[in-house]
Amino acid sequence: MKSIIKIKTMLILAIACLVLPSCKKDSPYRDYQNEVQEFNGNVLRYLETQPATFSSLLKVLDRSPDLKELLNSGKVTLFAPTNENFAAALYELNQIRTEQNKPQITLENADQVELETMLDKYIIAGMNTTDYYKSFLDGSYVRTAKFNYQMHIQYQKQNASGFQGGGPVTITFSDPKNLTVKTNWQRSLTNAVNIRTSNGIINILSPTHIFGFGDFTIKLNK
Repeated sequence: MKSIIKIKTMLILAIACLVLPSCKKDSPYRDYQNEVQEFNGNVLRYLETQPATFSSLLKVLDRSPDLKELLNSGKVTLFAPTNENFAAALYELNQIRTEQNKPQITLENADQVELETMLDKYIIAGMNTTDYYKSFLDGSYVRTAKFNYQMHIQYQKQNASGFQGGGPVTITFSDPKNLTVKTNWQRSLTNAVNIRTSNGIINILSPTHIFGFGDFTIKLNK
């Protein structure tokens, strides 16, 4: 059964990458970023300048004014889900709804409260680059900016050719689900890190991430 689920997930991600331009090889977020990049503006403005990558995120933010304002003026660290992360989640949900003869769900008509609760997990209180997490050998628990939900951040240095630990920096960003057993956590890797704005740090999630940390279909298939 687990093998079937894994195969379905891989198919979902493959389809998402085929239909979305931000999954193409020339996307600026396909390669890890080792240095802090500076953007002249706030977190929200950065997202608005990258619609090919973040239009889905912006749609959800338009329906979540509190979270939108946090990205506009709060001090935050955003683990930014991309269009393909949302597309994979929607595809998975609507495949099930099709089998159940239910109408399709979109980001425009999905339950707003559930969407906001899920999106809050990606917005961490405080403005910290990856260097802040270096000293935490087992990673660091952090809290979300609106609902104070507990997430977990683990700093990692990838291996470069012929040099262990000499490659780019990445973060394993996890939803512990209020569980102490780490094997049951939902995890995602970053694809780019340390984009500095006037009010926050942006880390961009891997294209393999499915928005919601496993909750999207469960919460929205009503």
